[in-house]
Amino acid sequence: QLFRVDNVQIRSFVQENQKVRDLVFEHQQRQEILKGWKALGMRPNDIGLLADLDETLTRDFLRAIQVCDVPQFQYEKYKCHYQN
Repeated sequence: QLFRVDNVQIRSFVQENQKVRDLVFEHQQRQEILKGWKALGMRPNDIGLLADLDETLTRDFLRAIQVCDVPQFQYEKYKCHYQN
């Protein structure tokens, strides 16, 4: 199996403050997604992909990330995990 999915979570995001717009709104949405990943058990060494619809990747690229050594994902060298 190429990508394992053990749990699926649907989170509702409602923002009724009309002053919250554009990038602030998008930031709040992404923060809610990060909370969901954490609730599902995502750990610092896991990799999550968060992208807009116009930023989708090909299956080949995703497979390469899974099996190839990507220097930028070397946790011990770059400490590239989300801090909250």
